[in-house]
Amino acid sequence: MEKYNIHETPQDDYLFQRIFASKGNEDMLAEILEDLLDIKINNIEIKNEFTLEKIYQEEKSSRIDIKVVADNRIIDIEMQIKNEYNMKDRSLYYGAALYHEALEEGIDYKDSKEVIVISILSFNLFKNGNYLVRGRIMRDDIKDEVITDKLSFYYIQLPKFLKQKDKKRKKLAQWLYFISQRDKGELEMAVKENEKIARAEKLREEAVANEQAKRMLWLKEKARFDEMMNKRGAYLKGEKKGKMEIAKKMLDRGMTIEEIADITGLSKKEITKKVS
Repeated sequence: MEKYNIHETPQDDYLFQRIFASKGNEDMLAEILEDLLDIKINNIEIKNEFTLEKIYQEEKSSRIDIKVVADNRIIDIEMQIKNEYNMKDRSLYYGAALYHEALEEGIDYKDSKEVIVISILSFNLFKNGNYLVRGRIMRDDIKDEVITDKLSFYYIQLPKFLKQKDKKRKKLAQWLYFISQRDKGELEMAVKENEKIARAEKLREEAVANEQAKRMLWLKEKARFDEMMNKRGAYLKGEKKGKMEIAKKMLDRGMTIEEIADITGLSKKEITKKVS
């Protein structure tokens, strides 16, 4: 079986942001959003641009967000690797927070921007149905009547997508093959047919190599630091042993515990323990 490391795919927080939230890559997000939402985007702005290379950490976060303003829409895009069993509630929180944030700028309710929360999931959230789930605030008494079109939610379940093979949304499907990195045949075809995905794949490969290089440097630095601390620990252990021997001689010569503690820097408890 082919080796698969999820942290070498755009499902990883660092790689997802490095590719999609960097200045100059707005056209990539626009292509995904246009096919997903079935809209034409004239202007798109990434609000939380990724600008600094991440310092390697042993514990990686399993979730990230990219905030985008596309024409008159505020869009939150989230990549979630691990099922923390709070996805639906968290999506609602993000959507409500973004809507409230926009209103705080003094905008009238009728002029408020549409808020869309998009969650790309490395697991299946819904047992039944399609890989792509859209949710809105609807009436209970009249079927299909929307209470408001200002807040909507999209869930993209990658495991289901890889089984269902979406033929209707070609651009979106290409990007999902790229994000998942599971179907090499489809990915290679997407790279050949779509220059944006070819560019994104090159960025991914460079970022993976960069992360691996940083990890090697981090491991070397950690080994150097561990060696230094081990030597210091051995020195301090030997130093303390020497002080204890001196304290014993001082005690034998009749010096008080207070005097010995003052001279050696040992605690009274350590000296008393030595006596006993």
